[in-house]
Amino acid sequence: MDARSDLLETIDPGPWITKNFAFADGPDVDRSVWTSPIWHKGYNPSFLGRTALRNPTDFTGGIGCTPVKNGHAQLRLSTFDPRSPDHSALLGTQISTIEKWGLSSYAKVAFHARVICPTSMPKGAVAALFAYNLLNQSKDQRDEIDFELISRYWNNPAPQINTNVFYDSSKGEAQQNTIAQVFGNPIDLSIIWSPNGINWLVNGVTVRKTSQAPQSDMSLTLNFWAPSATGWTWAYDADLQPSNAPGQTWTFQVASASVSYVTL
Repeated sequence: MDARSDLLETIDPGPWITKNFAFADGPDVDRSVWTSPIWHKGYNPSFLGRTALRNPTDFTGGIGCTPVKNGHAQLRLSTFDPRSPDHSALLGTQISTIEKWGLSSYAKVAFHARVICPTSMPKGAVAALFAYNLLNQSKDQRDEIDFELISRYWNNPAPQINTNVFYDSSKGEAQQNTIAQVFGNPIDLSIIWSPNGINWLVNGVTVRKTSQAPQSDMSLTLNFWAPSATGWTWAYDADLQPSNAPGQTWTFQVASASVSYVTL
């Protein structure tokens, strides 16, 4: 049994099977495993807040890719989006597993990632690990379980991580969870869910529990983006603004990712 399965057995006994996703150095993540949102006429999942999301279909060359360096996926957020006609958008990153896992197919599921936040950047950014399944596009109805790391807290003496959950709904149940000072160092994020509820863990310590969980199968998703002033108001900050020429870029690194599950 590996260390990840051993932790899961302590939190919620299995037996657990763990699938690790290796990031091989190169110009992009493995697109047979990972996908990114793509623009569609009448529906644009590749725009979030005030951030266009990179993908190899809408952006040419390396701009649309998510490179891997030293075994770490490099999720970039840039002040310049070359496709924004009025220079009002930033350019961020989102990658999701093509495969999905959840209570429709498994008895218990856990998502994990080890991430590193760029603490040198200004307030106004969000980096996230979450489980996601869009159930109804027109109603924005979804199952979702989130860890959201907000840059306004990365250099705060009382740092916090936001957690959120959507149960077949367009509205989530969010909490801000105070944690020990970990930003600037690798952070282990784990989401464990079963019919008994959800556990959110930071560096192996539970920061939140619920007594219920979404039911559908969901992708393991990671992203790095900037919310709008009219959307997620307390995560937005005017310090982070788009530019009309190549400007600054920050990188949210994903050192490892895995999914664990217990079969039915």
